[in-house]
Amino acid sequence: MKTLDDSPSPLQRAVDMIGGQRATANVLNISQGMVWQWLNFRRPLPPEHCWLIELATAERGDTVTCEELAPGVVFQRDATGRVTGHVVPVLQPKGEGGEIDPDVDRVEPLMEMP
Repeated sequence: MKTLDDSPSPLQRAVDMIGGQRATANVLNISQGMVWQWLNFRRPLPPEHCWLIELATAERGDTVTCEELAPGVVFQRDATGRVTGHVVPVLQPKGEGGEIDPDVDRVEPLMEMP
């Protein structure tokens, strides 16, 4: 899928580098159809898959970062630069005054990394 300026999206670049939708699905241990849905904006790319995509592209010499893949998510990194978790901004239910607090975040640690 192309972006507004007609360049490939970060996800499309990553999929191409990894070797296509099937190869990307194999890296992530998911179905090829799910990758297609992400590429065609049927479903958003879950941030918990970004670190594996980043690792797979880094192995091929041109890293597509988690921050490129999921720009609305804050990724936590260790001292070596490896992703260790992410923070997803979430909207809280409206309070008594009807306001929503957009600054409340939920921290999602990643599964154990290899």
